[in-house]
Amino acid sequence: MRTAASGRGRWIERVEQVRALESTVCQEIVDLVGAAGPCSVREMAGFIGRRPDSLYYHVRKLSAAGLLVDRGIRGSGRRAEAVYDVPGRPLRLAYDPSDPENVEAVGRVVASMLRSANRDFSGGFRPGLAVVEGDARNLWAARMKGWLSDDDVAELNALLNRILEVFHPREAADIAGREPRPANGGSRRLHSLTWVLAPMDAAPGRSGKREAAS
Repeated sequence: MRTAASGRGRWIERVEQVRALESTVCQEIVDLVGAAGPCSVREMAGFIGRRPDSLYYHVRKLSAAGLLVDRGIRGSGRRAEAVYDVPGRPLRLAYDPSDPENVEAVGRVVASMLRSANRDFSGGFRPGLAVVEGDARNLWAARMKGWLSDDDVAELNALLNRILEVFHPREAADIAGREPRPANGGSRRLHSLTWVLAPMDAAPGRSGKREAAS
């Protein structure tokens, strides 16, 4: 298992680092700073709709775990504020099925992700915000089961990686060693996307049949 940065990214693999992300607030902070770039606590609070004083504990916790790094002071006098960034992009959560501590910690992080996804869905499911059909659709939940071949899994991973590139085009360009594509016209709105892909230990019955709910 890799124990250091891979390319331009950084692996989150120490158990204490993984455990720091069990908090949904810590996950929000890391995701935000990873996407938005260096931020002060005040800026973080504005982006995620929380009071600054509710974030200081979590920022200290993430800093102690090495998941946020201090980038110095912005401003001067009473307007001076510390600026924080993630230690690398993209941040990657290391999965180690052979390590019981890692399995437990990652499981708690994923459970927290899914609770956040439920809140995000409920918060977005309202008039004037949700678009539920067409190319502009921005609200969608689905659960699928299917019998996948090795080629199917490879194709699925390619598509999921492409989704990551859509969310983080600058990181994808840095990793590929190319200039990021210019943003298309139109306004941008913050979005959340969570998915789970997992193999199932089941006897192959009606292989080839797929089920989906969306």
